[in-house]
Amino acid sequence: MVDCVGGVALAEALRTVRYGGAVVASGLTGGNTLSTTVFPFIVRGIALLGIDTVATPIEERRALWVEMAEAFPLAHCEDMVNAEIGLDGLTDALDRVLDAAVRGRILVAPDR
Repeated sequence: MVDCVGGVALAEALRTVRYGGAVVASGLTGGNTLSTTVFPFIVRGIALLGIDTVATPIEERRALWVEMAEAFPLAHCEDMVNAEIGLDGLTDALDRVLDAAVRGRILVAPDR
């Protein structure tokens, strides 16, 4: 599972990821605190991995983008979208993300 929000959403991701799973943290838009226990780590074998999205060299980023494009081809990206909203629904959607009440991805279509 990839979490780009942090804060409450990251704690919820750790709480809900399956046994032996991993959560990759790549952002802090929801806050930089992590309020959780050690239970996900020692009882369910969860791993928390951090990604440095600022200082990673551009060559490494490009290699990862290629790898991601192969693993997640555009033809399958629509299957990952749980909801589509226009800009007028952005505030509500962000509130739900920050409350860890969203599963899947929300596609923001500015022209909708």
